[in-house]
Amino acid sequence: MKTPFLRRCLLAGGVLFYTMTTRAADQDIDFNQDLPTFTITLIIGAPQVINIGVLGAPGNVTWGFFGAPTPIGVPGGCPSVASNPYVCQGVTLTLPTGSVSSAATTTLNWNGSAPASGALDFSLIVDGHARGYHIDFRRPLDITFVLDKSGSMGLASSGGGGVTRWDALKTAVNNFMLKLSNPAFARPGDRVGLTFFDSGLTPSTFGSSLVALDPGSATLVQNAMNALSPSGATAMGAGLTDGKAKLTDATRSRDILLFTDGEQNRAPLVNNNGCDIGGVAINTNCPVLPGSSGNLKMFTIGIGNPSPTYLSTLQNLATKNGGNCLLTSNGNSFTNTTSMVVGDINAVFTQAFIDLLRNNSPQLVGTRIGTVGTATQRLIDFPLNKNVSELLIEINLGKRFEIPQLARLVSDLRVSRNGQNVTALGVPRWVGNAPDTYILVFSFNTARASAARIRSEGQWEVTAQPNSVASGLPYRITVIADDHLLDYICTQQTAQPTVGGTQRFVVQLSDRGKPMENATVTAAVYRPGDDIGDLMARNSLKVAVPALQLDQSAVGILKYNALLARDPAFVRALVPTEQVVTLTHRGNGRYEGDYSGMNVAGIYQIMYRIRGNDSLRGSYDRYEMQSMYVEPGQIDLDKSVLHKAVVNGQLVMTLRPVTTYGRFIGPAAADAFDVNAPSASLSNVVDNQDGSYTLTFRGNTQSNATISILKKPVYTGPLERLQISTRIPDVAKPFRPGIGNVIIRNPQINRIPR
Repeated sequence: MKTPFLRRCLLAGGVLFYTMTTRAADQDIDFNQDLPTFTITLIIGAPQVINIGVLGAPGNVTWGFFGAPTPIGVPGGCPSVASNPYVCQGVTLTLPTGSVSSAATTTLNWNGSAPASGALDFSLIVDGHARGYHIDFRRPLDITFVLDKSGSMGLASSGGGGVTRWDALKTAVNNFMLKLSNPAFARPGDRVGLTFFDSGLTPSTFGSSLVALDPGSATLVQNAMNALSPSGATAMGAGLTDGKAKLTDATRSRDILLFTDGEQNRAPLVNNNGCDIGGVAINTNCPVLPGSSGNLKMFTIGIGNPSPTYLSTLQNLATKNGGNCLLTSNGNSFTNTTSMVVGDINAVFTQAFIDLLRNNSPQLVGTRIGTVGTATQRLIDFPLNKNVSELLIEINLGKRFEIPQLARLVSDLRVSRNGQNVTALGVPRWVGNAPDTYILVFSFNTARASAARIRSEGQWEVTAQPNSVASGLPYRITVIADDHLLDYICTQQTAQPTVGGTQRFVVQLSDRGKPMENATVTAAVYRPGDDIGDLMARNSLKVAVPALQLDQSAVGILKYNALLARDPAFVRALVPTEQVVTLTHRGNGRYEGDYSGMNVAGIYQIMYRIRGNDSLRGSYDRYEMQSMYVEPGQIDLDKSVLHKAVVNGQLVMTLRPVTTYGRFIGPAAADAFDVNAPSASLSNVVDNQDGSYTLTFRGNTQSNATISILKKPVYTGPLERLQISTRIPDVAKPFRPGIGNVIIRNPQINRIPR
């Protein structure tokens, strides 16, 4: 990551710069102006001494606490009265006593030993001049990316053309590292690792060890990805095992970010329950115990497809191991009614960055996409509240720029606050020698900001100047606030929702540990336009399985990819519909709202919005994106059994599972069938691409057995007594084997051996 050359260009170009006054330190108290709350991040295991002084005092001064320090979620608690010195969980605050020279300082001594989490607020006052301080405690970070580079990553990211999934992944990971390595979030001692997998583990120029998380690591990741291309199968279990092996120090925060686009097809396999890999536990407890420390957290990102097992595995991996699961709708993006980008790889990686650093305060203020015109054009505008430590504005354009061109680009895309051009206060950062993305970082607790008397609060906007170097280019702007005081947790009350159910959205909102009760909170739900499985089952397309298919995909997924690429009507049918749920404040900063529109199975996207305006914070506006996989409901077996016969001494059945509400579960669910019997087993499943499946049983079919579909029991009793349905839906009748279907004649198509 680089900045010096461009900084010289900006100053030489005369964009805008400010003369700085002399300050002792950014954390000092200034007698000439009121300064925002100063945030201090203390790292477990890294002792530190910080001195807080005064600036502009005319003579001797007297120090004191302005109220009692306030611990927030600190294990073991702290004193509730101000004392000198004040001691709280490894922090000792020592104030000068009596009337002292203005050169005297308050000392914050951190021994590095505890606590594992929480925060501490305190305010100091010197001769009537006060300033607030906020201390965050966190462990040093170890983060490993585990990235899929299998052959299917060479498919188009939207199914029907454009950049490949691999190219989209490279852009998303580069932008992720650009933000992650920014000093606002990375601290000395933080480390990052990188694992690639296809048919097994893939060596890369990054190496096999963790490296320091600094600007140089972003370049290492970019170089490693540029040197690779998609190929091979999908050994997700091997990739996760390698990523886990790099994260052995349980005294540190240990996080894995997994990205994959398809079903695993090489051992060891990740258990669908998300708890183990080939029988080896990921964490000691599964699910991990709330509030426990030392666990490995799992964050998963997947490209949407119709396989229930694939989707539920990614969801369970994350939720059972303390992380979050994000799914693209189909690899393609769409925009909501406010032109925010929802559901593509870049959007979910941005949210994954925020989720992974949840305790380190990044928050999404907004995103916009569009095309830069030739006239003056507002690209994005947004309010920002008080006491934000840093503001990151990420600008992505559909073209790479040589470094000398960046100076004009930054000048042409002007950032203003309350109508004042503040572009030159932002520090530009980028990765590589020809980036298509850069970020401007505005730090508000610095000498430069104080000299310019610039605060975070106000109305901000990014404006393209007439005939800019970016004219005609598509743009994507993402705005992130580094806010350590405003805190919110957005959750879905039902972890595994099904069609016909109700999902409750809950947001817990606070500021410095105190509930916020006057916000407007909504959850915009983007429901698929149709049930993806049912839509595929009713589509007559049949695809052939390639004779040589190294990255073996279920035939149902091959059909899905073909429909995305060839059938615009299929794509249009899945375009999401929006429904906004208004959450009601229930007390103590808890907001709740129910959504009852889950009438199709598939991937739903949720965009929470939290906004308000008050005298304490000013105007604030935040977003959080989540994914929700809604499973099909209960199967109606009385309508699902099409055929039963004994073939070569084995019981063979054809089922076209239909739900009690009349929807087929569709193709790509061959691994969703399970039989539990003492002396019989399911030896083979064939996906016939129309939502029907041919099941072959071996063993004693006269014994009792339980058949489950999608983990839900649908039949208990002797297998041979399972009868052909008498109430088969009309739409299913043409697929019965007796009138020419190829179910029995081609038993090798997409065989799932058991």
